[in-house]
Amino acid sequence: MNALRVAELRQPKVARAELLTLIASLPPCGIGMEARSGAHHWARLFQTRGHTVRLTAPKLVAPYRMSGKQGKNDAADAAATA
Repeated sequence: MNALRVAELRQPKVARAELLTLIASLPPCGIGMEARSGAHHWARLFQTRGHTVRLTAPKLVAPYRMSGKQGKNDAADAAATA
């Protein structure tokens, strides 16, 4: 949430090697992720840094993704899980 207590979706471009550094620099917040192969590992790392993590089953995320040319990508998945 921002200073006005409005939910804010951040979509920074970041390499996997820099992800933990980025997450550690954020104030404690809610993080939503699609429950895929490495999601539980990342969730534990994020939780040790004070964040609240929610994992969502892929079959529940799929209906919220955009369809067509821009359908399956990480940004669309993040927006669907938020």
